[in-house]
Amino acid sequence: MSVINRAEESVDPAVQANINALLETLRQSGIVVEGVELVCSYLHAYPDLMDTVRAMSLAVHREFPDACLTLTLYQDPEIEDEFLSLFVRREAYDGSETARIRRIHEQFRENTQGVSGWFLVLTDFQPPKKNEF
Repeated sequence: MSVINRAEESVDPAVQANINALLETLRQSGIVVEGVELVCSYLHAYPDLMDTVRAMSLAVHREFPDACLTLTLYQDPEIEDEFLSLFVRREAYDGSETARIRRIHEQFRENTQGVSGWFLVLTDFQPPKKNEF
């Protein structure tokens, strides 16, 4: 079921409050949320993912203080597949990004076991978009 269909389901006020708190934490850390409604719908469908998103996003922010970080919902156009993704974008890349991101994924591997939904940290080696800084 796509996140668009889930958006029509009833919203649990406690879950929504946790989502709002997460979004505020990300905002205060300078993390851009692209497609807020889709991200919120996904988090509402997979509320146990919120602690992982918060912890990993803050770890990525510490690891890449010079990067623009953007949280978005990836939706595969060919198959029914979607997940939250945190993009790391930098003005200049030094070749260490992939290993550093892999290290963060390893650090949080145990935290993600048994959690519903998916959250990936990745880079597309693109410069930040103008609206990201």
